[in-house]
Amino acid sequence: MIVYNHKKTFVKRFVCGLLCLITMLAVFIIFPTVQAQAAKIIDSGDFVFTLLEDGKSVEITQYNGKSLYVSLPTMVDKYKVTQVGTAAFMMNKTVKELEIPSSIEHIECNAFANCQSLKKVEINGSVETIGNCAFMNCTSLETLVIYEGVMEIGESAFSGCTLLRSIELPNSVITLDKYAFFNCSSLKNISIPNTIHRMGGYVFEGTEWIRGQKDEYVTIADGVLIKTMPLQGITRSKRSSCRKA
Repeated sequence: MIVYNHKKTFVKRFVCGLLCLITMLAVFIIFPTVQAQAAKIIDSGDFVFTLLEDGKSVEITQYNGKSLYVSLPTMVDKYKVTQVGTAAFMMNKTVKELEIPSSIEHIECNAFANCQSLKKVEINGSVETIGNCAFMNCTSLETLVIYEGVMEIGESAFSGCTLLRSIELPNSVITLDKYAFFNCSSLKNISIPNTIHRMGGYVFEGTEWIRGQKDEYVTIADGVLIKTMPLQGITRSKRSSCRKA
């Protein structure tokens, strides 16, 4: 004869009901959250985008194309493209010319580092900051145009661009971080505005411009004194720490 324990049965039913309630809560609360997080990634054509915190704009987080000439998009779906994310194009082997549109406001660290086929870059004045190591070791880069509006050039941003021969920095630049043009060995013609408020060390070390100076020290920008004599033992790794400018 089977004897039912009503107390135990009640407890089991209560526990079962509680587990069902927890499961339902997970479905209605956790799952939509996961969906929302997944929706932050947008895969469109050759680009992968990530929705930024403002919910209105995105950054380019990955480029999967093989085009020689790339014009970055200004919009994807209903979102404005405002940033090139960390390492988005890093080590790309095909891109030769790059057009950065007026929607882009920030180029993050290592964004185009080691793009060794890249020959020409025009950085629109809407870009406020060029991140650390952003174009480091782009060894084919010959033409670099930075338009009025750019304010900060990060650490090692263009270091190792050995074919770059001239650069004219716009008056909007106020920060030129250390090693910015380090070991740009062909860089001979440099135009530096008086608006620069902060300049790091070894910015032009290893350039043709430094080697062409006759004095041990030279004053540039707004009274910035730099040493022009060759420094021994100064080397930079191929990839510096990734920090924002």
